[in-house]
Formats: sequence, C-alpha cells, structure tokens
Amino acid sequence: MSTSESGQIFLELKKRSIDITGESEVIVVPDRVCFTLRAEHLDNDLTKTTPVVEEIISKIMGVARKFHIPARCVQTDNLRIQPQIEEVSSSGFMGRTRTKRVSKFFVTKSVNVILEGELMAQYSNAMQEFLQTGCLVDGERYETSHLFEHRTRARQMAIQNAVAKATALIEGLPVTLGAPIYIQEMPAPQPAPQARFRPRQTGFKAMLSSSLDIDDESIFVPGTISVPVDVRVLFELLPADAPFHAPIPATREEEIAESAVMLPVPTNQPAPAAPVVPTPAQ
Repeated sequence: MSTSESGQIFLELKKRSIDITGESEVIVVPDRVCFTLRAEHLDNDLTKTTPVVEEIISKIMGVARKFHIPARCVQTDNLRIQPQIEEVSSSGFMGRTRTKRVSKFFVTKSVNVILEGELMAQYSNAMQEFLQTGCLVDGERYETSHLFEHRTRARQMAIQNAVAKATALIEGLPVTLGAPIYIQEMPAPQPAPQARFRPRQTGFKAMLSSSLDIDDESIFVPGTISVPVDVRVLFELLPADAPFHAPIPATREEEIAESAVMLPVPTNQPAPAAPVVPTPAQ
C-alpha cells in the first residue's frame, strides 16, 4: 500500500488490468438565454450625458414590454459615471505647471434580460429590436433547466465508450475483459455554448440561400449547449481460457464442524473410579 502527497491511499493491485478513459458529449438545445444590454454615452457635459443613457434604457424597457417579457426577467443595473482625467500644462512667471481636470464623463447603465420557455422562439426578433435602441450586447449565456438529466445521460454514454475502447484494445489478445476495479469521473467543465452567430454564407451555400429567399443578415441565432463527461475506468483482465469456479455453499454439518472447539483433556486429575456393581446375596 502506498500513500500519495495529497493524502489519497492507493492499493497496489496484483491483478492484470487496463486503464481506459471514456468520453462523451451531449448536445442540448437550450431553453433559457441570459444576456446583458449596455447603454453608454461620452460627453464633456454630465447633464447631457445622463439623459441620453436613460433614454436608451427606456427604449429597452419598451421592447421588453412589447415582447411580454416578465418583469422578473428584466433587471436594471445602477448608473455608473466614470470621469476621464486629462493633464493640462500652462506656463507662467513660476515656470511650466501641470494640472489635472475632468475633460469628459463616461456614463453607462446595463439591463440583464432572460428569455425562457416560449420566448426563446422570439430571441432573434427581440435582439434585433433591442439593438435598434442604440444599446450594445455585453454578453450572453445559454442555459438548460434539465442539466442533471443531460449529465446523467452523458455519464452513461461515457461508460459505454470506455467499455468499447477496452474491448477494441484487447481484441486478438489471450485475455477477456473483467469487472471494473474502480470508476472515477474526471472534473467536468461547465456546459459550453456552441456557435452563437450564423456565419455569412459563401459559394454554393450563398447561392442556395438566395434561391430559397433566406435572410442572411440576421446574425443572432440560438445556439446549443455541449455537456461533456469524461470517466476513467480500470478493468480487470482475465485469461481467455480461465474457467469460472462458482463457490460451493457449505452444508450445515460442515459449518458446525468448522465452528466446533476441541477442548483439551485434563491430565492432572485422577481418572474417575469404575462404578461398583453389587453382587447378588448367596
């Protein structure tokens, strides 16, 4: 038995084994998309900058009401004002001096939007109208409400992949695949979104899109989610001609005989006297 630096204990197995990594990936259609819209404006007059940002936010809220997005799925952030400082040099009777002053104000405000359920079908149209308000898309994230079910399915597929790999590797060898000795799931990354933007079609695909009257200008299309799972499995290898001996259950008499305790006969005591048999009277 050996102990690693991390405190894990590994048993030194005396069995022939094969170490395999099973891989799987489940592609899921998301049922929720979260994105952030940002309104920003830069001006040297703060009294003019803030109203411009608030007007964009008001338009964003109007689009959300138009598509019947619940209020709980539209959350606004605080207004942020970031002054920009510049240095100004001037000369006088004391020489050249440098002073700092506020030249412009950079004002931003964000809105977090969540589309889920039936509203996912309106994602492309809603996004186009959001962009027409003058805001910027600060980030988007696809999610699924059935992540546990999809990860369970990916685990099962990873185990099947490990069995298939091990079977293919030992093909032609005088061994057979035995039972798994241990199974370890590797650290899984977070579900990653796939392609989120529709690439501009070229060549034959462009001709096909034009002939089918497909609008190629809508760049926002809902993507998919990749749920990967990797497992490490150690299988025992058995000889191909090794017979299988099932254990024979012991009988009740054999169990009693094995559990019986033989008591020693004491030697320091006199042997018991023989019984006296009375003789009949003459």
